[in-house]
Amino acid sequence: MNEIIPFSFEGAEIRTVYRNDDPWFVAIDVCKALGIGNPRKAIQVLDDDEKDDVTLSDAIGRQQETNIINESGLYILILRSRNALKPDTLQHRFRKWVTNEVLPAIRKTGAYPPAPPPSSTQNNDQQELIEALRDKIALLEENRSLVKDRRISSTFVGVARQLFEKTDFSDDTIAEILAPGIGTLMPEWVTWQRRQHH
Repeated sequence: MNEIIPFSFEGAEIRTVYRNDDPWFVAIDVCKALGIGNPRKAIQVLDDDEKDDVTLSDAIGRQQETNIINESGLYILILRSRNALKPDTLQHRFRKWVTNEVLPAIRKTGAYPPAPPPSSTQNNDQQELIEALRDKIALLEENRSLVKDRRISSTFVGVARQLFEKTDFSDDTIAEILAPGIGTLMPEWVTWQRRQHH
């Protein structure tokens, strides 16, 4: 099963899947954003290594075969769009969004949107919770016996759940907070715990 990571461009969803840590974009979504009426015809001009198929679940859970394109294929479709270089067009705004915002963020942080820096307007309750949890983690770090055979103790699960419930932090931020006590950065574990919690 491929996990879909949706991006939003001017209200339109651009679905993305990752293969070998590289983003692949759902071709029909890209074509809609570029005003291309026939996605199948548009991707025919791409090289074989720039396009592929993937099975995704639709809105009601059915498995559907979908065309995807990689970063190179995305550039080709953008550059072939007549209006991609014409300012104030949808295609131009899409090109700028992809090349100035999305791809640089993925390259720098591994995700889009990148995790926002902690807000200076963060309320005091969140700050107090963070400090309390950091103190708790520091105590746990002193007793490494809580982590055996790469299994995370229920204490860390409890700390993660408090962060899910009482903050709006991303999984990566929560993983960074927990990393000193666990001994490693584990954003996948945090994502899994969030799914288990909800």
